[in-house]
Amino acid sequence: MKKIENKNQLIFFALGFSLFFGVLLRFYNLNYENLWFDEIVSFWVSEPFISLSESYARNSAAEGTPFLFNFLLKNLHEIFGYHTYLGRYFSALFSVLGIFSIAYLSWTLKKNNSYILVLFLVSFNVFLIKYAQEARVYSLVFFLSIMTIIFLIKSFNLSSNKKNLLINSFFYIIFQMLAIMAHPFTLIIFFSLIAYYFFYFLKNKKNLVFLNYSILIIFLLLSVYLPIYFSDRIQHPADWLNNPQLKFYTNFYFSSFFGSRILGLIHLILLVGLIYYYKNKFIKNLNFITFFIILIFLTYLIPIIYGHLFKPVLFSRYIIFVLIPIIVLLSYLIFEIKNDKIKKNLIIFLVLITFANQFTEYNFKQFYKERPKFKSDYLSPLEKINQSKYKNYYINREYSNDVDDIFLKAVNNYFLVYSNENKFSINQVKFTSLENFRFKKIWIICPQNFGDKECDKIKGNESYNLFSIEDIDYNSVNLKLVTIK
Repeated sequence: MKKIENKNQLIFFALGFSLFFGVLLRFYNLNYENLWFDEIVSFWVSEPFISLSESYARNSAAEGTPFLFNFLLKNLHEIFGYHTYLGRYFSALFSVLGIFSIAYLSWTLKKNNSYILVLFLVSFNVFLIKYAQEARVYSLVFFLSIMTIIFLIKSFNLSSNKKNLLINSFFYIIFQMLAIMAHPFTLIIFFSLIAYYFFYFLKNKKNLVFLNYSILIIFLLLSVYLPIYFSDRIQHPADWLNNPQLKFYTNFYFSSFFGSRILGLIHLILLVGLIYYYKNKFIKNLNFITFFIILIFLTYLIPIIYGHLFKPVLFSRYIIFVLIPIIVLLSYLIFEIKNDKIKKNLIIFLVLITFANQFTEYNFKQFYKERPKFKSDYLSPLEKINQSKYKNYYINREYSNDVDDIFLKAVNNYFLVYSNENKFSINQVKFTSLENFRFKKIWIICPQNFGDKECDKIKGNESYNLFSIEDIDYNSVNLKLVTIK
């Protein structure tokens, strides 16, 4: 009896420990750094003072991802106000919901203690923590993908009555479509279902009526949605991406997913080893372990093939949902090990290396050591200008203009909102008004990490000569106090 009580206490401690740090690491120092370019674009697209059609037009012009995240963010801004960091709290919240939902997914798959290990691995996963603190779509994608898989599993539960199957199938359709409307790569979950269902039908000769209708309905919805999405997507070729190099095939982004190349390889080798060891189990008895393996396989295969046939599209954050089958499979298969000693040692080893890795990342370092800044520091120049006696500034991109450059539109909006939030007494001037500042002092902000780095010129007019008085660099953003002659 005492042994059972001790075991329950250990379980409650593990759950509490994981959840506490899982939430803490996602929300702590959430706004330590300013928004980076993609977040600034989301902030601009989701402006609450413009119409829904204008927001959609901005999304089509500036984004490669669908409108869902920015639409939700726009509604939040309309409710809570147009605040620069609201989107990050939104992402962090969905990341926390992802912790709870993936633990429930693991419990749904098999009602043992493997969900505790899943909870721990997700709570301390450096990749998930990173994207929990970005005002971008990826935490939402992770959560929606989990919910999709949960209701997909429930739709296969033949012991359920018709009413429950209908409800589960309905919610599967809803979450699958929402996931696709958040990011197109989640189509791979749907393709994986079709592949799995094909093998399931061949083996069991069972026609799952509700699932048939679900697949048909999704096909019909996609026939309407995808042409609209891809017509917008033509404007945004992923020209900055390359097809995977040789080192990718030795790690498959596991180094990004788990914090380092060594830890990535450990997780990859362990996963492949466990799958190989239990291969007969999921080959002979088709179950959702088989589905997870298909999902992992297609998540890499489809984008790689597409990239070689058309253009590169594969990037680690685009397939954030692949962490669901990876982490759930690792935990599930470890708990399938019959030898208790091997099982316990593997669990302890995985827990220790995951926790220890936190001390090499800024996730934990920031509690006892100053956290470094990595993102381009757009806001420190504004604070510097506000503290100086010269209050006028101009954003300089040598090759751009104020009319059609999306970055300038987005960053201008970001600067103005931030200045208003902090009640700065500074004034942004436009290219057309620079003539008024000849022989006077003005600040020039130059985001050096975009395009040409010619911060000593005024774009489009070589008659302007800049004479620098003060020159400061802030993480790839250059600030100059100049006179214009």
